[in-house]
Amino acid sequence: MLIKSIDQAKTVNPDKNSNPAQSLGEFYDYIDWASKALPWTILPNVGTEYPALYDQIDQSLFKIA
Repeated sequence: MLIKSIDQAKTVNPDKNSNPAQSLGEFYDYIDWASKALPWTILPNVGTEYPALYDQIDQSLFKIA
């Protein structure tokens, strides 16, 4: 089902900028990258400055731990 979904998504949106996973291998590469990416490396035009929302999320996680 995953391969069918990837193939269908590639047909609907072949643009690698907005649909980077156009094969099973590219899907695994994307998931590997996304699992390690920091929010400010994903969001466009944020650079090293990141919204206070991430500080709040971090603080809420520290309260739980």
